[in-house]
Amino acid sequence: MIDNDDFLKWFKKQDKKFLKWFNKLEKKIKIKCKGSGTLELGKFQTFQGNLKKIEYKNLLKLIKSILKIGFIAPIFIWNNKNEILDGNQRLTALYFLDGQGFHIPDIPIVNITAKNKKEALLVITSHYADVNIEVANEWVLEIGDDIGDIIRIQDFDIELSDFEDNNKIDERDINYNEKYELIVLCDTEIDLKNLYDRLIEENYKCKISIL
Repeated sequence: MIDNDDFLKWFKKQDKKFLKWFNKLEKKIKIKCKGSGTLELGKFQTFQGNLKKIEYKNLLKLIKSILKIGFIAPIFIWNNKNEILDGNQRLTALYFLDGQGFHIPDIPIVNITAKNKKEALLVITSHYADVNIEVANEWVLEIGDDIGDIIRIQDFDIELSDFEDNNKIDERDINYNEKYELIVLCDTEIDLKNLYDRLIEENYKCKISIL
């Protein structure tokens, strides 16, 4: 769970352009999925406690995704008891938006008839397959439209600008492999060639520069 007041303070410090866009939105969340039934936002119950947590920056991505493309995945509940098996973070985003004056329609749900709710939660939470990041990057470039601003895959935050040729990269984020360079000045081309050939034979990587 997050501290709503603290998150709101953090939220208000975001980019002015984004906040201006946010404040001009129609105050209604669009539901873009169907389940076996629906449930009012205030009737969900959580039991996972501190099993999972979400960072503010990732909650913001989730909020943006709901605002931009709608609510697109039902909430999984356990044995018709309104207890959440999957969807706590999406509901956290909706609770925040509800607090900001957005109308939240009834939420599509899927009922999971498992014997043990904690066992079911752990299975649903598990990630058995790894995403091919190269393919994901290709999809990001293909889709464009700042899709990287609203998605998070595994432990990778994908931003469209990360894959554009003109992107400015913060050098602090680059891991350099240290290399050492030795500059040798030779008097003649013959000396240069002899030295070059000898170093190449000894598996050194050499580059000739004419000063």
